[in-house]
Amino acid sequence: MMPKRRKGQAEMLEWFPRLILLLVAVVVIATLVIVFTNRTTDSPELGRAAYAYHIYYSHLIMLQDEQTGRVYPGIVDTKKMESVVFDEVFVQSNIGATITMTPIDGCPLQSIKKIHNSNIVDASGFSTSVNGIGASTREQFTFPITITSDATSCAGTLVIDVIRKNLE
Repeated sequence: MMPKRRKGQAEMLEWFPRLILLLVAVVVIATLVIVFTNRTTDSPELGRAAYAYHIYYSHLIMLQDEQTGRVYPGIVDTKKMESVVFDEVFVQSNIGATITMTPIDGCPLQSIKKIHNSNIVDASGFSTSVNGIGASTREQFTFPITITSDATSCAGTLVIDVIRKNLE
């Protein structure tokens, strides 16, 4: 009678280190995923840039084709600029801005200045990069634009002075 051969039992001792190594790898990967998904991305710079680019690239003040709905960033429609009420569009209470459209010299169109959230703009004064509750940070974004009004168009600049109140 031949003895039974147990080939699997000899490999059983090698499984434990493999299982421990696999368990450590799973724990490390899970920890990295949790750490990177819970990172905070709320920074003052990000909020100010998102606000300014939302104004510049959206239909709020830019020319929009009525048939296709396409928005043309960089071409400001003066009718929209005069009629838009930024306080109705943006509901954030900790951010405000002064939006100024200025045509170049010799252009028959007038400058237009709009203020969003005048409480923040008036309270900020000239403080920039100040820490603490109630302080604010400010950043100015300047874009070259083409200003259109009925049959007239000329070059100009759009200046968005964004003020974000510190929450901490």
